[in-house]
Amino acid sequence: ISTKIGTKYMYEDAAWRNHIKGYMTMEQLENLKKKADFLFVCGDSDDPEPEKYFLRKMHKNKIRAKLSRSLIGRFLRRIIKGK
Repeated sequence: ISTKIGTKYMYEDAAWRNHIKGYMTMEQLENLKKKADFLFVCGDSDDPEPEKYFLRKMHKNKIRAKLSRSLIGRFLRRIIKGK
């Protein structure tokens, strides 16, 4: 893959982590993806398996993060810490 000056790329892992932490919405994430000329993991029609694995992992991380920020997650952390 050759790169040219001005080529825009998106590092999906960093963008998804920003989304999971609440720094950007899903809409903003999709807009970044549309504007990118090159993606590292997603978008390869010849080999879709890495994209499937990556998206499955990111969705699990998103659910896990939401649960840990919820009231139940806070309660469980208190139990684990012994407070």
